Amino acid sequence: MGRRADHTPEQLRALVLDAARKIVAAEGERALTTRRIAQDIGYTSGTLYNVFKDRDDLILALNGATLDELFAAVSGTARGADVEKRLRALARAYIGFVRAQPQLWSLIFEHSRATPEPDWYPPKVARVFGVMEETLAPLYGEAARRDCAQAARMLWASLHGMCVLESKGALAMPATTLVDGLIRHFIAGHEVLAGGGRRKA
Repeated sequence: MGRRADHTPEQLRALVLDAARKIVAAEGERALTTRRIAQDIGYTSGTLYNVFKDRDDLILALNGATLDELFAAVSGTARGADVEKRLRALARAYIGFVRAQPQLWSLIFEHSRATPEPDWYPPKVARVFGVMEETLAPLYGEAARRDCAQAARMLWASLHGMCVLESKGALAMPATTLVDGLIRHFIAGHEVLAGGGRRKA
């Protein structure tokens, strides 16, 4: 029997998201159905549509919450004077998050939406990218912000690719080892460019 009067819409939304998160984390997207969520929280399936338009809307909200968690995991690494150490810390935080929550992380990138993203979603993605840009900023300065943004996206793409391959068992060594090499070569290459083509001593 449903419990329609037990919770406010805000509380019900939180209940649904929490149940959805647990289902995806344990079993993946395929297990995520309105019937399963309703069963877990003690409501009828139809009640879920009072707080979410459809399954896509629910997954988008869940992905938004996961992006918030990812931002919290990596945002504390963009501090300190040594850019290379900060990059390594950021990469390890990202890889650690992926290893801890592989299903939720995968859902961000693998779910095919039937509707466009709402206005609130892109800023959540942008602020995750922004951590990498903030970390790289000392290497570029204000005059080269565009180059900094491009480098940040390049490194994020490389890091993401390593995590995807590791999650599929397709890497010969841990992603943390590979990303250390990537960062080392990136910093060395930047020093060469900054030195006019000469590697710094």
